[in-house]
Amino acid sequence: MLSRLIHGGRLTLFIGLMPVVLAFFIGGTLGIIAGYVGGITNTIIMRVVDVFFAFPSVPLAIAISAPWARGAEQPGVADHRLRAPVTRVAEAVTSGVRSLDYIDAARASGRMRRR
Repeated sequence: MLSRLIHGGRLTLFIGLMPVVLAFFIGGTLGIIAGYVGGITNTIIMRVVDVFFAFPSVPLAIAISAPWARGAEQPGVADHRLRAPVTRVAEAVTSGVRSLDYIDAARASGRMRRR
């Protein structure tokens, strides 16, 4: 009975977990880039994230995925774009670390920005 339940729940688990995993990696990467680079790059990325906040998530996920393909997993995969809080949190933490005293001291001593 358990094996039938697990086998039957594969698609449900995929649809439930894939947006979260994609949002973690894609949103986290975009947030770190926005927080690290700052300036116009930060502004552009965060404004795009604000646009995704402005719309209801499920209808927007269906509208994004409709032209690509049919299937139950497409709205789930498109839903990762709408999990913008991951990007916001990653950007806020990275910007906070960028403004710490030891980072300023390293820059004042001549360290490159990359290091």
